[in-house]
Amino acid sequence: MSLALSSNDAEVISRVHDLDIDELKCASSAEELEELYEIQKSIDYINKNGSTKVALQFPDYLLQDSVKVVQELTSKTDADVFLLADTTYGRS
Repeated sequence: MSLALSSNDAEVISRVHDLDIDELKCASSAEELEELYEIQKSIDYINKNGSTKVALQFPDYLLQDSVKVVQELTSKTDADVFLLADTTYGRS
């Protein structure tokens, strides 16, 4: 059964992805985290617009940075920051 906004599970299971492990970039320092995710720009946007809820989704290969990004946004804004647990595949 196919639902709107839902992937065919057989298709997802059989999908092949061509990721070069050497190309995957994750932040190793606070400066890299800021540069890669534009943390201050996001904080400014959230605060300027009075956002109270923010949802973030990361591709699987950047999940290791997700907690640090959420912590930064939560500590410097009044917004509730949610990390979506949906799996994503490949680069988008």
